[in-house]
Amino acid sequence: MARRQILSLSERESLLALPDDELTLTRMAYFSEHDLALISAHRKPASRFGFAVLLCYLKNVGFAPDKKISPSDALLKHIASRLKLTGDLWPAYLSGRDTTRREHLTELYRYLGVKAFTGKIQQDCITHLLSMATRTDKGILLAEELLVYLRQNNVIIPAIDVVERTCAEVHGRRR
Repeated sequence: MARRQILSLSERESLLALPDDELTLTRMAYFSEHDLALISAHRKPASRFGFAVLLCYLKNVGFAPDKKISPSDALLKHIASRLKLTGDLWPAYLSGRDTTRREHLTELYRYLGVKAFTGKIQQDCITHLLSMATRTDKGILLAEELLVYLRQNNVIIPAIDVVERTCAEVHGRRR
């Protein structure tokens, strides 16, 4: 069965796009003393840097960057400056062990009090969006509301394909 596309390419990109103004980047790259203590607990510079980037994303936008969604160079420079590291450590972190990244994410989920997107949560999202779907046929409006709902419920935002599939499911069920 073919996937139903309800978002344009530009809508998909805009949903998870980060602001790029200097003030927002500076705010995003700010770490509390507790954050810094958690970051410094990691030994290698690339590990500290990668952990900090994941923390920055999870705290501020609700998802973690990976090989497909790379942080902007400007944000990486802000984070590197705050940690007194070089800004070229992200590729080294990504090329490291997948186990390390998974362990970092588990640690950060616990620290931030967030949870992974699951099938049960997806069903809750669909239920939440159904009433809105009866009032609009715009996929982007459903997707934006889905992201708001996930953030309010401390749920990590899944991949954009999952966001779109969830909204398409809602769109298909509306009456």
